[in-house]
Amino acid sequence: GSEYKGFVENIFYNYSDYLVKFPILVITMFTVNVYTGIMFVASLVLLFMVGRITVRKSLEAEKISADINSNMNGYVIDVISNFVSVKAFRKELTEQQQIERKRIEVIKASNNSYFWSMVFWGSCGILVRSFIWPASIIVNTVLFLNGQISVAQMTTFISAILVFSDYIWMTIWNVSQFSLKLARMEEAYRYLFGKRDVVKSDVALRGTIASDRSRKPLVFNK
Repeated sequence: GSEYKGFVENIFYNYSDYLVKFPILVITMFTVNVYTGIMFVASLVLLFMVGRITVRKSLEAEKISADINSNMNGYVIDVISNFVSVKAFRKELTEQQQIERKRIEVIKASNNSYFWSMVFWGSCGILVRSFIWPASIIVNTVLFLNGQISVAQMTTFISAILVFSDYIWMTIWNVSQFSLKLARMEEAYRYLFGKRDVVKSDVALRGTIASDRSRKPLVFNK
């Protein structure tokens, strides 16, 4: 419940805000000059393509890590709740060794998840710092020196690039958090319901109830 609540809150309070900012930034960049607007849109498309590939790997690693961690926690709870049987059959050392093996699996899965998270952030950071910022600054500086854009347009560009910098990093951060929360919510869903689709089951149940009600005979008061 808490994972789903946090997921929905992020959609309404964080992600919807970026859907409003995006077209405003695009229009602002195009008001500076066409080249800047095209570069801005192209850079976002490139970031989306690279981020989509790396975040998919990060999401898969996060799901595996969440599954293994949940499995270990469930095993520990099961051992504690059945401590009488463990003590009776003198399996303390065996259970301890099993838990240690599961902890090693959790550490390996967490390291793999962290690695792909670094790949995600690193690839997006290289694109922004090494290509997008230098290219846009060089293009607008050349245009300004050649008199093709005014001081007002150059000022607008500098202000827009500062807003864009904050926007792009927060977008990258929210994409990563979105993937993390989605993985945790799916894990919680599978833990509660398994592979059963509760939405379709609820719709089918309502349809059955409505059908049963429609077949009931009418009773008239005398």
